[in-house]
Amino acid sequence: ETVDFGLSEDDILRLVDKPELLLVGFSLIFQYHFHRLRKLAERLRRSGVECHFTVGGHFPSLRFESILNGIPEIDSVVRFEGELTVCELAERLAAGRDWKDVKGIAYRKNGDPFSNELRPLISDLDTIPFPLRNSERKFECMWKNGAFILPSDSCAMPSPTRHVPLRFP
Repeated sequence: ETVDFGLSEDDILRLVDKPELLLVGFSLIFQYHFHRLRKLAERLRRSGVECHFTVGGHFPSLRFESILNGIPEIDSVVRFEGELTVCELAERLAAGRDWKDVKGIAYRKNGDPFSNELRPLISDLDTIPFPLRNSERKFECMWKNGAFILPSDSCAMPSPTRHVPLRFP
């Protein structure tokens, strides 16, 4: 389930305060949301959310040390392309297996930030399924329904067969 970071802390807490939850993943694209993420993670932990917290995005990929040193509530950082890494992390957590050797993960080792070997880049982005989007959340532009997209992978390596639908039916 995708939760909007723009919701109030109380609303986010209501959505993630579930005892069966294994993993909460935060997307931190830009560093100017760092302090808000820290405040939210602190609030969730104080309120009893005990599952694994991971964070990914541009800033954490490049500055995982800043995340792990500055937000002690975060358990891991998914670095760079996270599609396969976060799936393997979730599978390991669900099976009760150790996750600290997953490629592309950074975490605290003996109290200090440490990064595993990076996962190789996905060579064919067309193998990745399109994300599920909430069709109830609508954005209208020029009398048409659309969606916000912040590309990162495909803008660097365009694929002639990859088409991202921007309008809802």
